[in-house]
Amino acid sequence: MRLRLALTTVLLLFLVSLPSLAQPRWGRPHPPKSGACFYRDPDFRGEYFCMKRGERWPTLPAGFNDRITSIRVFRDARVRLFIDNDFHGVSVRLDHDVPDLHAIPLPDNPRKS
Repeated sequence: MRLRLALTTVLLLFLVSLPSLAQPRWGRPHPPKSGACFYRDPDFRGEYFCMKRGERWPTLPAGFNDRITSIRVFRDARVRLFIDNDFHGVSVRLDHDVPDLHAIPLPDNPRKS
């Protein structure tokens, strides 16, 4: 079964540093040397926000849910996407660029029947 990525998408970059308190903002920031950028449009187009390696956000602000359609991963960073807030629910781990998140198959959610 292929699940749609999230009513609430939560992002986690494997930590190397302490979590950041910064909140994402759509725009066109300078990509980090190690981390990931999350784009509104497929194929890494449109506005985006970035996270440095080590940042974790248990919840995204309003207006970000279901809006991320592609992800670019830089250097040795890895990203884990969760369907639910606070790092719960079905998740998928990425260590490479994804030009269209709709193409990512997710495992069956054991909480759903």
